Amino acid sequence: MSSKDGKIFDTIVYIGLGVNGLAATYLLLMYFEVI
Repeated sequence: MSSKDGKIFDTIVYIGLGVNGLAATYLLLMYFEVI
């Protein structure tokens, strides 16, 4: 059971990091007026 919960937690963290990465990239592009 703990293994299943751990996998779900890892998935949530992975998705969260992905969203944060995209947001950070978008903000950097806007900051440097690339787009």
